[in-house]
Amino acid sequence: MTELTVGIDIGGTNTKYGIVDRSGHVHFHGNIPTTQFEEFQEYFDAMANALREGIKQLPPNSEIVVV
Repeated sequence: MTELTVGIDIGGTNTKYGIVDRSGHVHFHGNIPTTQFEEFQEYFDAMANALREGIKQLPPNSEIVVV
């Protein structure tokens, strides 16, 4: 089982996110513009959808253990 961590950096311009393993290998990463959303729920939904796409790409023996 590969243990993975989700990291999220919410900045004033962009939100960057990634999924990494204990050795620092990045399995997935991306970003969305933080300021493009008028409502928090829209921002949250976009972030959740982006992470779901990343999770779909992970190897089958992976487990996210820390967010």
